[in-house]
Amino acid sequence: MPTENRSSNTENAPCPFCGGQVDREGWLRGDGMRGPECDSCGATAPNLALWNGAQPAQHHQGEPVALPARKSQPTELSDVFVDANNEGWNACLDEIAKLGPLYTHPAPADAGEVEQLRERVGLLEKYETDCLSLVRDAESERDTLRAQLAERDALLRDALSELENGPLTFNRAELRNRLHVVLSASAEPSAPAMQIPEGYCVMPRRLTAENGAKALLLGEFKLEVTRECPECLELEEPTEGCEICDGAGEYGQRYTIPWDKIKFIYSEAVKGLALKQ
Repeated sequence: MPTENRSSNTENAPCPFCGGQVDREGWLRGDGMRGPECDSCGATAPNLALWNGAQPAQHHQGEPVALPARKSQPTELSDVFVDANNEGWNACLDEIAKLGPLYTHPAPADAGEVEQLRERVGLLEKYETDCLSLVRDAESERDTLRAQLAERDALLRDALSELENGPLTFNRAELRNRLHVVLSASAEPSAPAMQIPEGYCVMPRRLTAENGAKALLLGEFKLEVTRECPECLELEEPTEGCEICDGAGEYGQRYTIPWDKIKFIYSEAVKGLALKQ
């Protein structure tokens, strides 16, 4: 075996390509000859003399290259799935920026640093795969929920059609109004849900026949007024058995509150008590 192959690694030059350590007997030929080989990049030389005499390759790194542009930040109006993709993209850029300036031509690499970079790349690839998997799962769940909502809305429209074609009772009117509210909310899924404070409820702004209020309230409110008996008014004592007052001297008369007054009272309550936007 050649004499130069028996020298220690401390006497041998690093790899002229990557700066890695040399294995002085790294390659083996079929006739039993051995020679130096780089442990990191696999570069070889016929013998150690040529290996140690080689000059490191010149690296012209030039100016650092610019990283791709970052994606836009989430807003109240942006799509959640686009935001997830943008956050993944920006996270990758943040990890790349931690590596420092990047050049089109690499500087001589340290073997340990190369291994660390490979580990980082592996982690980033796994992170990207996990993010894409989460996005696909969320999109699948979204499509399933949309299909379920479409089926529900179709059923509610059929029920609403039956209610509108039948006789209008209070229960039917109330159910019909509830269906209108549900279907209106389904038509605008992006609208924020209304928060109703404790002690409040959702009521129409006006009382109409269309929203069922007239059928519910008309004739329900009465006012009783006490009047003096006209037959006994000028007598010293009321007549016992009087057809009007039955000897009491006065009688009660009930008046039904008209529909226009009921609507006026309700509108005044709405004006004073409705929540301010």
